[in-house]
Amino acid sequence: MQEEPSNNAPSRDLPISDSVDEIPRSRRLVERFLGVRKSTAAKRLDEYSSSISRGTKLVATLALIYVLIGTFYYPEWWYTLFFAGGLFDYYHWSGATDYLLYKFGILVTVLLLFLAFRWLLPSRIRTRVARYWEIAKESNNGRTGFYLRFILIILLVMRFSTINESIENQRVHDSVEFAQSMERSNPLTRPTSFILLSKDSVDSLYGQYEPDLVPAVVIAEIKSSTSTNAHVNFDQFLQSDVGKVELQRRLTEYRQTPKNSERKLGDLLRFLIEKSLSDESYLKRYGDLERKSEGIKKLDDAIEVLRSEYHLSVDAKQLTVVRDQLLAEEIQRLVNELKQLHGLVLVEGDWSVESQPDSYILKRAFVENVTDSPTCETRIEKSAVSSQNKEIIESLKGERMRLSVFGSVITGMSTNSKSVRINPIAIF
Repeated sequence: MQEEPSNNAPSRDLPISDSVDEIPRSRRLVERFLGVRKSTAAKRLDEYSSSISRGTKLVATLALIYVLIGTFYYPEWWYTLFFAGGLFDYYHWSGATDYLLYKFGILVTVLLLFLAFRWLLPSRIRTRVARYWEIAKESNNGRTGFYLRFILIILLVMRFSTINESIENQRVHDSVEFAQSMERSNPLTRPTSFILLSKDSVDSLYGQYEPDLVPAVVIAEIKSSTSTNAHVNFDQFLQSDVGKVELQRRLTEYRQTPKNSERKLGDLLRFLIEKSLSDESYLKRYGDLERKSEGIKKLDDAIEVLRSEYHLSVDAKQLTVVRDQLLAEEIQRLVNELKQLHGLVLVEGDWSVESQPDSYILKRAFVENVTDSPTCETRIEKSAVSSQNKEIIESLKGERMRLSVFGSVITGMSTNSKSVRINPIAIF
């Protein structure tokens, strides 16, 4: 009888159970030993290292671009940071930090809007942008990124080699421009000889305006200095910690500095002129009305050509009639204004001087070379004029003096008089 095979006997076609487990395990051990195959932890470590490397290179590239652009917008700040001790200067960093914090709210808002609208874009556009971004990251990690960073470093070196000269040129330009603007706006920007100076009136006005005058003068001095050229917005600088400290220091220094009446008058006029740009009740200023008329400028240019190139003379009466026509509207507007005139005024121009036994009468037409112009008149006592200035005035013999008269209005124009009378505070 033939014996049947047992169900428990191993089959020749099936591998031994130990070989099923041992062969793959041994293979993994060998591969790991030989470095052919890495563990999951090693793979993750390599991925992190690669990500850190790519991120560092990307940050370096962006930082170089940021500094290069910054040297064109804020050259003085970056130059001071690297070459003038700004790297370890708290106040240098504080000003920049305050500025960035001010802008940070705007940047966050833009970023949130970008993230909000990003999901509204079609998926096709989002996919394309993501692909371009990945290409940029990979390019930055390779040879292209190396060349890009190398070129940026070369450009930075070239920029810093010329930035100091450009800063100095800009400082000179700003100083000259500010000085010219101040000279045009304030007649007392340079040392001036005074015909008359009422010190009591100047001290009284200075004391009345001092609470607003002192900060305004100090702020104007800070603005004209070169120490704040690195800041884009001067108002933002004043709101920063550095600006507040600087303002307080300047205010203390200004108040402790002794000031004579001449200095007080200069600061007072600067304050009044600046305020009058937005509110004419502070000061009314009158100069040459003819210079404001384009028609008069063209007429004067034509007359100058006739006289210089063709040696022709122009009839004075006919010229006056033409000027009356060209300035008719301006004169009428001026007359209406002078009827309501009051407060402080500054009248500049050529004044005729009439000598009387105890005083001098100064007169000036508001509009020159017209038939009937309103005039300005002021009176000064001879006892208030120095002997040297008296000699100058007496030697004029009918010639006019170029003067600026600062004072308060006594009477404006009326139907009976076309003259405005001024009580002089200073004549220079």
